[in-house]
Amino acid sequence: MRVNQFRFVIDPLYGVFPIDNFLASLILQPEIQRLREVRLSNINSFLLPGCAGISRFEHSLGTAYLAQQVATNLSLPTKDRLGLECAALLHDVAITPFGHLMEEAFRYAGMSFDHEKRIEEIFLGEKEIGNIDLQIFKGRTVGFRKVLNYKEHLVSGVTAESVFALKRGEGALGQLINGTIDLDNVDNVTRMAYHIGIGFSQDLPLELSKGFFVRDDILCYDMARIELVQEWMKLRERLYGILMTNPPDFAAKCMLLEAIRIGLTGTADCKPALGESHWKLTDAELLQILAEYPPTRNLIDRLQTGHLFDFMGLFWVDSANLPKGTLTPENVWSMRENLAGRINCDPEDFVIYLIRDKRSRRIDNISFRDRSGQKASQDLGLGESSTLVLVGICSGLQELITAASEAICQDFLEDIAGEGTTQICEPAVHLEHALKLSQKENDQLGLFGLTE
Repeated sequence: MRVNQFRFVIDPLYGVFPIDNFLASLILQPEIQRLREVRLSNINSFLLPGCAGISRFEHSLGTAYLAQQVATNLSLPTKDRLGLECAALLHDVAITPFGHLMEEAFRYAGMSFDHEKRIEEIFLGEKEIGNIDLQIFKGRTVGFRKVLNYKEHLVSGVTAESVFALKRGEGALGQLINGTIDLDNVDNVTRMAYHIGIGFSQDLPLELSKGFFVRDDILCYDMARIELVQEWMKLRERLYGILMTNPPDFAAKCMLLEAIRIGLTGTADCKPALGESHWKLTDAELLQILAEYPPTRNLIDRLQTGHLFDFMGLFWVDSANLPKGTLTPENVWSMRENLAGRINCDPEDFVIYLIRDKRSRRIDNISFRDRSGQKASQDLGLGESSTLVLVGICSGLQELITAASEAICQDFLEDIAGEGTTQICEPAVHLEHALKLSQKENDQLGLFGLTE
């Protein structure tokens, strides 16, 4: 029995589904195998152990399965079907360790990380050195272009360039891969919610995928199924309410983000341990480097043993009237210097982490139309993108965890964003909404101590 000749996957969300020779060959390539070692979540969650171990590999397989289903529903020709499957499976191959957290850390360190350039290197080869494929995992090079050139797949006409175009969101089918509601988003939200334990109909992602169709070279969605989109949007709101605001995970992300930032910038006594080329690391490889690097050794030790930072404050800030770039990672260090002066401490004594509100998002990349063509079509957008930013200020120094510090932090943020723009975030409220808890369970949320 040849172990690698598997032709099905047993998925927690979709059950057993078959994979054809094309997908089976792609799955074995280094750029996909690396994703088994990168989390879908951007932290090894304390509060949500169900989602702590979900890999980007699992999510990529699920996205490819949804692409298969859409291709079947639309009766796509072989070239378009294989191209869509390939783009769906490969959509996350340029992800940094711990989801997007390391990508964010580049910005906090004042460094640029060109995500699109990394994507192009993977899909089209490193042009500056003669289309050489990038070494991406365990010294092995990107392999999907080799698969496309296999004799049995070459006849399909799928090329690296055509897959890259889909990944960039070009054309109607490209919007299924890179849009405000795409197969990546559909799988990501439902998969995370399922593993966390948020109740919803498990048929939602597959039923949702049945509503997509193409007309006049535009990606459309069946208006008769618009309730499914609205149900998914509500699920997204509940999911991100708990992912963004739960205190243990927020504090853990602050600590890991700070460790990566220090690893990228170095200190007065130590040169940097990380650089842009380290975006290809796995989660475990990144943690090992930071655990062995003297300036971050203690920080990672605290993180891995559960000795988390506490909150000086956790706030929602309305950025609607702020100049562009005010509440951004690039500006955080100057914010830390300013706040440190008010508190009379060192900027290194605390961490500021910004998360743009992901609970709501405007969907405007698809046209909602009557599939039968018998009713008038409506091009409309659903939902609204939020202008709120979640600002967390954490520290490992207990002398900074006081009501006075929280008040100073709130005044500081209001000086930036304007009077009345800053509200204390109450995580228990978001957790209650996300999980639809009983009164007894809701009372227990007071253990967070942030709602008093």
